[in-house]
Amino acid sequence: MGTYIQNHPTTKASVHFKAFVESINQNLERAIGLLHDQELEELSEDSKQLEAQKFFDQKHRDLTRVSENFDPFEKSNSKTAEELREVQLIIEQLKWLLDISNKLQKIIDETMFQ
Repeated sequence: MGTYIQNHPTTKASVHFKAFVESINQNLERAIGLLHDQELEELSEDSKQLEAQKFFDQKHRDLTRVSENFDPFEKSNSKTAEELREVQLIIEQLKWLLDISNKLQKIIDETMFQ
């Protein structure tokens, strides 16, 4: 993701992107807390992160639908194609990082000696 952002013009980080990042960061902070044997509160489902995932999934569907009707020789299609690549990469990476951070907490919790 970092390499893509450095080498391609991207849109400004949206509220939805930030919600994903906050969830990932929260999971990592909880994992650190588990390693330090801190008491942690149970977390409820993060509505901002779920809303963000729905937003990105819908955006991806919309861009895919538009790209299916592309004329490969029309210059204006390149912007939509680039936006589709950006959305695909970002959402896949955010979902992957969120999944890893969730699994990290669970593995630490299961392997810590009580």
